[in-house]
Amino acid sequence: MEDVAALVPKTSAAVAAALVLGGGAVVLGAAALAQVAGPGAAAGLVAALALLAGARGRRAGDREAALGAVAVAAAAALAVVARVLVRSLGEAPATIARVVQDVAPAGPDLAWVAAASAALAPAVSAARVLRQPWSAVLAPPRPLWPAALAAVVAAAVLFPLVCAADLHGRALVASAVGGVAPDASVAAVLDATAPGLPTDRGLLASWLALAVVLPSLEVLLHGVVRRAAERVGRLPFVVATAVAAPVLLAPEAPAPGVYVAALVTGALARRTGSVLPGVLFWQALAAAETVWGPLA
Repeated sequence: MEDVAALVPKTSAAVAAALVLGGGAVVLGAAALAQVAGPGAAAGLVAALALLAGARGRRAGDREAALGAVAVAAAAALAVVARVLVRSLGEAPATIARVVQDVAPAGPDLAWVAAASAALAPAVSAARVLRQPWSAVLAPPRPLWPAALAAVVAAAVLFPLVCAADLHGRALVASAVGGVAPDASVAAVLDATAPGLPTDRGLLASWLALAVVLPSLEVLLHGVVRRAAERVGRLPFVVATAVAAPVLLAPEAPAPGVYVAALVTGALARRTGSVLPGVLFWQALAAAETVWGPLA
């Protein structure tokens, strides 16, 4: 396999900063658009950008990258569908949700499976089309422990930065749309209380967020799409997938902090060639809240 660094010119610090800040601006724009026009608008923006990137890859003869972009666009559409399903399960007791509740008290938590499927279904489909074996998509980094330690340390150190990005980003969105920013903080995402995610059900919902939804997002963006986009430059890939992450996770209120966190998990995935450090980063980020919380 060719080294990515040999395929693209090195990115200067100024260009790198511009790409990262530009990606952040797109996320803030998507968050404002979601407040004004609804979650479908934010998801539509990401889907359109993904399809444009896919068309560009197709013209360049990079079929794998084009299919990866289509998978992201499909995930954006399914994210909105999943939220509609979640709302119907929670707000329409006369529908199938009532039947599920009668059969199993924890039945409404199946809505979390719908949320996860918004990322996992396109990942499974794209992996099949691209003939990517799951043993490769889910392969651990080698060596394992340095990558795992880097993910844990990064989460512990960067937690304040991630939360600051949330706070100031949501404040900018609120000032732009003339309203109150919804609680789409990283803490809310990890606690399963963000408005674009299923209703909070306590520890079970948090566990599902960490064990199902966020890993599914990593498998799609930093597993299947990363392997499909190996000819794409490292920084453009990291920024593009970081822009998609908050919208796919919560299209009703894309969280700026999720963008920052996804920059880290994308860099970890591209560096180590594995999704597992990114999955571990999310777990460590949730644990870091207990460390930094008393100091806030």
